[in-house]
Amino acid sequence: MAAVDDLRRQRIRVPEPMLGAAAVSGDPVDPSMASARQRGKRIQDELRQLGSRHPWAGTYRWSSGFDYLEVSLAPRSGAVMRAGSDVIGPEAYFECPVRVGENAVVHLQWSPLAMPSASGFLSAELIPVRWGERRYLLPPSALHGFVERIHRGQEPRVDLVSEGPGNRRDGGLLRAGDEFKPVWGLPQLPSGTLPGLRLAPQPVAVLDVRAGQSNREGDDCRIAYRFALDMGSREGLQVGEELVTSSSDGHERMRLERVGPRQSVAVLDRHGCRSELAALRKAKVSRAFYNPIAAQTELAAVMIERQRKSGGAD
Repeated sequence: MAAVDDLRRQRIRVPEPMLGAAAVSGDPVDPSMASARQRGKRIQDELRQLGSRHPWAGTYRWSSGFDYLEVSLAPRSGAVMRAGSDVIGPEAYFECPVRVGENAVVHLQWSPLAMPSASGFLSAELIPVRWGERRYLLPPSALHGFVERIHRGQEPRVDLVSEGPGNRRDGGLLRAGDEFKPVWGLPQLPSGTLPGLRLAPQPVAVLDVRAGQSNREGDDCRIAYRFALDMGSREGLQVGEELVTSSSDGHERMRLERVGPRQSVAVLDRHGCRSELAALRKAKVSRAFYNPIAAQTELAAVMIERQRKSGGAD
């Protein structure tokens, strides 16, 4: 438990504005890409010496499938961040030293040279989160989004691409290579966040269901159904959260559009021009939840299939 408590106390702080080039104390400031690459080589050498068991050192990456952020950091050698596109390559390469503060707080000492394209992600601090053999770095603003990704079945992810509605970066940074590693139990989230991870469905009472106008685009026709729900922000609902509907047609997911203190409205988008309002008024609604056994069994199956295909390719 002591190791877990130490991990939860760790924070990686990034003073704002935080992106740019800086030097280790005593070194002249050198914003050149060559200097950053040299620091990157020192970091990789240190990471090889540390191995994979260090609580936060490593190379972490976030990718939308188009653009990406990559941070490599080690206790002695500092940190290097790359930002760019998976299509056209790196757009920026920044370096900085690392300072360890009280309670194992790790500060990334970026200079005031800001880079707006990344400032929305590395806003103030990055929190190391361990889950089985995996390591994540999450900004505090992404903690709720990370929990919702778990509820939606997007975590534990099976690749480095972090896709999802709203903030595409809500999955945080995953240590490179960990997308192939297993998880078990629950992620070691901060104590104030972990209670938000639901392990059982939570029923939501439906007050009314209304159908919007059919929307036809070519051969595709859709109707948006709005559910008025007897639950709101006092119970923890937030705009963008996904809910599960269970009807005679099976299970579907819908997203909260408006949330008040006691009531809220969710939208279910369905294909087809024929109204299904009568059946949906009988639907049951619940908040999404994480089933560790089912999710981890599915993850293991994906990993086995990957290994099978990889072996076949050889």
